[in-house]
Amino acid sequence: MVETLSRQYVRPDEANKAQSLVQQKGSHRFIDKIHVRYQERERRHWAAMENFNSQRIAIPSSFIARMSGYSKVACGPK
Repeated sequence: MVETLSRQYVRPDEANKAQSLVQQKGSHRFIDKIHVRYQERERRHWAAMENFNSQRIAIPSSFIARMSGYSKVACGPK
């Protein structure tokens, strides 16, 4: 478990290292806090990852549909 956390958790001071890893591998699984917002004009959801330091990540509508069953994920903070 400690190995998984050290490999997947993104610390704010290691954002460039994480971004480089994604560029090299094409994809990577991260543990980070995300904020998702819906842009009505574009009709799609966009995410911002807090520690990864990326502000515009497209979220596929299929993922949003899968997550709609989880009320805390679908509704956001209260």
